[in-house]
Amino acid sequence: MSEVFVYGTLQRGGKWAHTIPNAQFIGPDTILGELYLDEYRGAPILFHGEDVIPGEVFDIPKMDLGPVDVMEREFGYNAEQIQTGSGREVLVYVHSDDTLKERFERIPNFDAAAEFRRWYERASQEPESSTWQYFTTHGGRSPESR
Repeated sequence: MSEVFVYGTLQRGGKWAHTIPNAQFIGPDTILGELYLDEYRGAPILFHGEDVIPGEVFDIPKMDLGPVDVMEREFGYNAEQIQTGSGREVLVYVHSDDTLKERFERIPNFDAAAEFRRWYERASQEPESSTWQYFTTHGGRSPESR
């Protein structure tokens, strides 16, 4: 098991929460960083920074962490050990390309369930889009089916 801090689509109610079915919720926590919104993917991007970023800590079994690690790395994230606001040592995925900050809006936090509903409404109308194809081929389901 690994304690992982999630701040985006892996949070409870989020678009990719179904990919960690055996994760045990530990509780809310915070980290320091900068958060930006990729509206097309309906996902936040975390960079190093000094903003207080709210999220959730889960204890994730290695069998679930492997696929998450592959997905996060595919989108340019690196796994790092950091300390949360409550003092926990956790794994977190931080984006490696700071130049992306210029393309996206900086946000203070990410409401996983609300953003999932907004993204699903838009993306489901574009079934040929790469983001919809990725979602459906990786077991994605509607917000109402959870």
